[in-house]
Amino acid sequence: MLETHEQEILARLDRIIALLERIAPPQGPTPQAASVTHAIVSPPGSAGQDLDTEPAGAPVYDVDPGILALLEGRGIRIKTVPPRNAADRTIDSLAQYVGDNYHRVKDLLAKIKRTMQRGDTFVESLQERTQEDVTVNCQLCTRLHALAFLAEYKYEKSPKFLIRARSASLPAAQKFFSGQWLERFIALCVQRVLERRQLLADSALLANPQIILPNGNDFELDLIVRVRDDFYWIEAKTGAYQDYVQKYSRFARILGLDYVHSIMVLTDVSNECCDSLSSLFEMTVTNAESFEALFAHSVDCYLSGRAPGGL
Repeated sequence: MLETHEQEILARLDRIIALLERIAPPQGPTPQAASVTHAIVSPPGSAGQDLDTEPAGAPVYDVDPGILALLEGRGIRIKTVPPRNAADRTIDSLAQYVGDNYHRVKDLLAKIKRTMQRGDTFVESLQERTQEDVTVNCQLCTRLHALAFLAEYKYEKSPKFLIRARSASLPAAQKFFSGQWLERFIALCVQRVLERRQLLADSALLANPQIILPNGNDFELDLIVRVRDDFYWIEAKTGAYQDYVQKYSRFARILGLDYVHSIMVLTDVSNECCDSLSSLFEMTVTNAESFEALFAHSVDCYLSGRAPGGL
């Protein structure tokens, strides 16, 4: 009974502290708020959502004031922001590995994606692949199996060079393979660029907010990035993109961001195809392999006051 009473007191104190922070938010940025990772989703306690319309107990998250001003200035309201949790660092590391080695593991990912709905078994032959390809694919399967993102995994060495595995039907695994890995990889690429240019303290990221457009329609963004007083909107697609390009082009106009600052990142699309799509729509289209260099080039042009040109 005493332990339950103490827990109730602590819970009440937490609610009081959260309420006080909403009424009088701390002045100036905290050391944590300056970090890009923290800025993706911050702890409860500030504006950014319509408190009057949120259900009781709904979480409220800090949103970078600059990003919030950009959205609200265009008549866009933030509805929800997904919270970070203890597993995010592990999932981020996995997404980084997939993104950095995508050209080596894309065939394996395609088979996992095709079989994950029912948790079917599959076989991936590595017989014609290089030793580095074999190592990377086997290491990825080992990591996926350790996280239960693969229900079963076995590698048959020479002379067969076969991966035998069974996909997991866990919601977290399906979300990862359906495109979350690319969203996380893009956010990590952004952070790498900002860190190399010592801009982490002057930047912020907002990932996967559910928003309400000026016309009342719901919409979900992948990533909004602030670099000092410059803003980027970035969307990532691992599947069919044809139905989204026109839709995203219209949203770029709502945000008021130009071609350079509205970016769609695709997989398995050539540079030539990306250039063609970019010329047809009011946003930059690039593939995952080229994104980091493109973003770094744009940031460098901003810092130097030059207009972005070709890489």
